[in-house]
Amino acid sequence: MRITQDGKVLLEMDLREFSESMEYRIDSDRGHMIIYISSEKVYIKESSCADKICEKEGDLTSPGDGAVCLPNRVVVQIVSGDSKKEYPSGKVDAVSK
Repeated sequence: MRITQDGKVLLEMDLREFSESMEYRIDSDRGHMIIYISSEKVYIKESSCADKICEKEGDLTSPGDGAVCLPNRVVVQIVSGDSKKEYPSGKVDAVSK
């Protein structure tokens, strides 16, 4: 699982490492978000954005699942254990601003 803001990694962990669920809070000048993380799923629990599309994505459980909050510039992704397969060059090809 990877959480980024403005293309910078804020948190990257294997979901299997979570013995207990937790809430990860992001505060910035754009607003705030609370992301629920457990060994089985991740979801955006709360966001200060107006449209709440990111909250409506629901549970993220499998590699490739993701949710994006454009106003807060946050991306939450379930990624496989081998990031070299996802980004062979080691770099992301684009960032939306």
